[in-house]
Amino acid sequence: MKLKIVVNGFYRTRHTAYQAERLCEEGIACGFRSSIVPNDAPDAFERAKDADAVIFLDKDVALADRLAGAGVAVFNPPRAIAIADDKALTFNALEKAGIATPETLSAPVIYSGSVGREFVRKAGERLGYPLIVKARHGSLGEQVFKADDGEAAESIARAFGSTPHLYQKYVAASSGRSLRLYVVGDRVEGAMRLSNMSDFRSNAYQHGSAAPVEPTAEQADLAVRAARAVGAVFAGVDLFDVDPPSVIEVNSNAYFEAIERASGQNIARAIIHYISDHIGSIPYDKEIL
Repeated sequence: MKLKIVVNGFYRTRHTAYQAERLCEEGIACGFRSSIVPNDAPDAFERAKDADAVIFLDKDVALADRLAGAGVAVFNPPRAIAIADDKALTFNALEKAGIATPETLSAPVIYSGSVGREFVRKAGERLGYPLIVKARHGSLGEQVFKADDGEAAESIARAFGSTPHLYQKYVAASSGRSLRLYVVGDRVEGAMRLSNMSDFRSNAYQHGSAAPVEPTAEQADLAVRAARAVGAVFAGVDLFDVDPPSVIEVNSNAYFEAIERASGQNIARAIIHYISDHIGSIPYDKEIL
């Protein structure tokens, strides 16, 4: 069987290379004819559509949807990629599923200028200060800010301009600390605790440190339910390091180099084995959203 691993051809780092190469390596070990397909050429669809399965390590939902519509088993499904890539839609999915996550207010869509002061003021009254302001689309802890007061929140809103963003209740008890659980199917295959003594963001790619952790049954169950809520078959689920746990976000194509090194678990192999067992059982969802 053919396995194609679609990657972003315009964004290449050590972490993206590790992820794609590990999956390709484990795919070959599992008996797949595996290859990597960058999406930076007009023929990316033609190069990937003859696969039995595609692992989609990008957020190009249009390409993922086109492949799924052509009958290719795409992991993760296009709808899951779209929801996980938008933090406001992720909040909606988690809320609908009854999963604990901080109260979130999505800024209204605007086409020029910035969100009005009155919206920011009312968001602050409702959520309290400090609060978190973050872009709806973003990775690696970037474009995530803490506003300590209304003046700071207004300044951040002006800087965002018409960029879609949201306002979120701040979880002080977990400042600089979080848990990442890597979910594959209905199992947590690896977990790590992330810590950052100099920043409220604990992300490993914002100079945070990673250490192995054994998640509690409650944490593991929450992570699996969060991945399921957005429709992902594998995901890095970030939790606040508090009791009871709550979800920060769900990442549909999360890097797993740090968690493989921290936990000693073979995340790439778990993903490949899941795909091998489930080719043909992932239906094409015609409605992306």
